Amino acid sequence: MVRIAKTVGLLIITVVVAYSPVSMSAESWVADEILQQLSELRRDYSDLKKQVEGLSSTVSQLQASAGGIQKNKNKISLGEEPSMGDVNAQIVMVEFTDYQCSFCRRHSQKTLPQLKETYIDTGKLRYVIKDFPLGFHSQAPLAAVAANCAWEQGEYWKMHDLLFSSGVRLSRETYVSLADKMTLDLPAFELCLNDPKKAKEVDEDFAFGSSIGVQGTPAFFIGKLDNGSIVNGRLIRGAQSFKKFSIIIDTLLAAN
Repeated sequence: MVRIAKTVGLLIITVVVAYSPVSMSAESWVADEILQQLSELRRDYSDLKKQVEGLSSTVSQLQASAGGIQKNKNKISLGEEPSMGDVNAQIVMVEFTDYQCSFCRRHSQKTLPQLKETYIDTGKLRYVIKDFPLGFHSQAPLAAVAANCAWEQGEYWKMHDLLFSSGVRLSRETYVSLADKMTLDLPAFELCLNDPKKAKEVDEDFAFGSSIGVQGTPAFFIGKLDNGSIVNGRLIRGAQSFKKFSIIIDTLLAAN
């Protein structure tokens, strides 16, 4: 900041000198000084940019290590939500998702299949979905309703996977088209899609997630099941690797 102030002062002096009767040598000196100061300004800007980038990287690392995984002391009620896996599994993982979220798509396509093969299909983990459509994703709320309407006909996970398929454009027409391809009862599906109560249920999921610390998607809670609720659940923010999830799940299984 001091260097910038000096530079501004020099530029003011330069203007004064420029409009004064000076010799050619003085004009040459002023030009050289301007070029030198501009060069220093560029270096200062480059250094400042690197510092900001370094600080951003540090903040990201701190969030990943300190804020990325946190304990939540409150009980997290599972309620009546779409799930897969053994209902009697003592370890439960709840995902708060948004169908318009690219990171949620990545988790659905890359990490969830590994969790399913290793823990869900083997009866070690119950996996539950709650909706958390972000405010700037205009299609996410109705997409969540569409998935829940498919759930009413026993096809939640098929609709879930289709909505997260690459290249799918989320819209009301898309949801109806997918339901048709899935051979769902279309009149019942469309009636459900237009039901204000279904939209309210999505809003309730969002409000609940916000109340327990969810700020973005995807977000996960992993913990032991106790009388229909997760107790001391760990909050994991963002699309994490299978390895990170497996460490937490294996630790809970070993302590169970």
